[in-house]
Amino acid sequence: MLISVPTDSVRADSSVLISVPTDSVRADSGRWQFRMDFRCCGHDDCSNETVLQWHMALSSKLLEILACPEDKGPLYYLEDESFLYNPRLNRRYDVRDGIPVMLIDEATNVDAAEDARITAKIAADGLKLSF
Repeated sequence: MLISVPTDSVRADSSVLISVPTDSVRADSGRWQFRMDFRCCGHDDCSNETVLQWHMALSSKLLEILACPEDKGPLYYLEDESFLYNPRLNRRYDVRDGIPVMLIDEATNVDAAEDARITAKIAADGLKLSF
């Protein structure tokens, strides 16, 4: 999800206050965690706006049951890069708007260099398999 906000609404600590009407918040919303990351909007002159990317973390209960649709094995969740990874098949499954896309046809097979990068990140971050 991309949200455009005026740069004058971005605080000095890079936080943004976004007001949401209480009637639009679901009763079970306490189970979700939200993180906002800044990135340039990509325009030639992005001095008038900042684009925020809003990531919704997967719930721990969902991660406990998620498996690779092909080999049925556990996956690593790289939350900050929004994908699930199967090291046995060198395959990544994107998480789009907080929804894991667990379709084999939409998965991305990674090459040896990308597998090495992901494997190193998993080790450095101390990530655990989903189950």
